[in-house]
Formats: sequence, structure tokens, C-alpha cells
Amino acid sequence: MKLLFDYDTLLLHQNQDPVIQQIKSASPLNLQYTLDDRRILYKLITRRNGQVLQLPYVPASLISQVLLTYHNSTFNGG
Repeated sequence: MKLLFDYDTLLLHQNQDPVIQQIKSASPLNLQYTLDDRRILYKLITRRNGQVLQLPYVPASLISQVLLTYHNSTFNGG
């Protein structure tokens, strides 16, 4: 499956999203989130088995693109 954006695009859109900017500017950062070295925001999700996932926080401007990409993927039912 081809991704339609990379980390630079994700960071650009995250930096333009007011909700994400509010989360990033909190001091200290809420424990549900983490930032990587590039300052990309991730939401931390803990599974029932204790495994912690770091999921990129998708800004509102990219949600439709991400949904369309996964919906149309041959791996995900498209």
C-alpha cells in the first residue's frame, strides 16, 4: 500500500492544526501523548495485554485522506 504522505507532511499539517498545537503546548505534556525527535505528536494507546502503541495523531486536514487510503486498500477491504 502506498502512503500518500510522509513524516514531513504529517508534521506540516500537525503544526497547522489548533487542537494539536494546544496539546503540544501543554506543560507538562499529557501522559496520553508523546513527541518524537521531530516533534511529531503520537497518542499512546495501551492494549488489554499491556502492549503500548504509539499512534501518529492525524490532524483534521488529513483524516479524509487517511480514511480514503485505508478504505480503498486491498489489504483493508477496498
